Order: sequence, then C-alpha cells, then structure tokens
Amino acid sequence: MLLRPFIATDTEALLQIWLEASCRSHDFIPASYWQNNLELMRTYYLPQASIIVAEQNGQVAGFYALCEEHLAALFVSVTHQHQGIGTALLNHAKTESGRLTLQVYVQNQHACRFYRHHGFVVMAERLCNGTDCPELVMCWSRYPSGDITA
Repeated sequence: MLLRPFIATDTEALLQIWLEASCRSHDFIPASYWQNNLELMRTYYLPQASIIVAEQNGQVAGFYALCEEHLAALFVSVTHQHQGIGTALLNHAKTESGRLTLQVYVQNQHACRFYRHHGFVVMAERLCNGTDCPELVMCWSRYPSGDITA
C-alpha cells in the first residue's frame, strides 16, 4: 500500500469512495442526503483540505482530508475495508499534527469504536447541523500531558 498526496485525477475516485462509504456507514440517513452533497464535496470540501490518498495495486483505496487539526474525512472504499488501510491513514494523519479533532455520528458504532481504539476521546455530543443526527466531537493528542483542550 502506498500513501501519497492527492492529485487532481483522484477526484472522481475519492468522490465515489466518499459516496459509497457514506451511504453504507450512515444508513440511518437517507442516501439522497449524500447524493445531494456530492457536488459540495467536489467544489468546496476537497479543495480546501490537505488530502492523503491510500493506493493499493494502483487503485485508490481510501483517503483522509485534514483541515489544519481537524480530520474532516477518513474513508476507505467498501472493497478495501478491514485491511488496515483506515489505520494506516489515521496514523499518517497523526504524524501531520500533534492534535486532531473530528466528528462522528453516534449511530456509526464501528467508526466510534475505531477512533476510541486509536486514542480519541469524546469531548462533546451534539446534533449535526445538516442531518439533526447526534454526533460525537472527538479529539486525539500526542502530548503526554493529555491536554487536548489547548
């Protein structure tokens, strides 16, 4: 597996991964919500983020998007899940920042367990503005003091 910076020709593959994984992992939200936000991902969210792509056998297998210390996205294609790609992407993101924050839907128990397993702690619970579904605000810090509020 290769981790590399995003290039423009990755866009369609990333959008496809995002859409498929979002619909599958968030089946408590209508698929139309994700489909309606596809163009916003293309024109707004992806361009403003620092993106690292996981490539396996020449195929885009996943990615993460980092906006400063905020892990805005971490998605692995449905066919590449449970192969350590998500862990590799998250570990790479941790090398880019001493502190990471993210939001994850409470109902996405697999992702909640994944982030807890990798040292993230819950800072708050709130309703997502776009879906009104409960989400956790989580944070990870490499600092020994454990100061994740700084």
